[in-house]
Amino acid sequence: MSEYTRHRAILFFLSLLVIFNFVDAMSTMILFERNLISEGNPIMAYLIKEDAFLFMLGKLSLVYTGVGILYATKTRDVSLYGSIALCGVYLYILFKHAWIILLV
Repeated sequence: MSEYTRHRAILFFLSLLVIFNFVDAMSTMILFERNLISEGNPIMAYLIKEDAFLFMLGKLSLVYTGVGILYATKTRDVSLYGSIALCGVYLYILFKHAWIILLV
């Protein structure tokens, strides 16, 4: 894979991560407020119970920091494969959220 193609692939998957993270945060808040799910991350569970703004700020900040680190290390294999794997994890979570929404 050429360096240009690799860079474009990393940007694509990191962009997906940003989008998936935002959709996950919004759907988590909606489903949590309706008592349909609980937050699995203890830190995020505390934040979502305290304030929706703090939850969004914390969730988006953590993931955007991770995306920045992955982009800063874009010349390493872990950046590409890590971003692909994280997109897979987010897809799984988003499918679970969609499944819950469809069942209600």
